[in-house]
Amino acid sequence: MVNIRHKSTTLRKSIGQAIVKVSLPETIQAIQNRTVPKGDVLECARVAGLFASKRTADMIPDCHPLPVKFTGVSFEIGALGIYLGTSCLNLNVLKYILTVMLLFAAIKLIVV
Repeated sequence: MVNIRHKSTTLRKSIGQAIVKVSLPETIQAIQNRTVPKGDVLECARVAGLFASKRTADMIPDCHPLPVKFTGVSFEIGALGIYLGTSCLNLNVLKYILTVMLLFAAIKLIVV
C-alpha cells in the first residue's frame, strides 16, 4: 500500500444517483407490495449498500480501510424505474468515490 501518513484528515462527502429501469409495471408493483419471491428487494439492497460502504477496503486492492461516519441509501419508485440515491460521509485522507461505486454495484445487483 501507499504511505498516506503525510496527508491531512478532512471531512469528505460523496453523493451518487442511479436509475434501475424495468420493462414491466408488474415488476414495480411486486417490489412495492413486497411480493417478490426472494423477499423485500429494497431492504436487501439497502443492507447490501451499507455492507459495501463498510467493507470497501476488503474488496478493492490497495485500498486503505475507510472510516465511514455515515452512509445513506434512498429509493424513489417511479412507473418503470427505481431511482437510487446514496451519500457517504467520513473523515479521511483518501478519495472514496470507490466506496460509492461499490455501494451502487451492490445495490443494483440486488434490485436487478
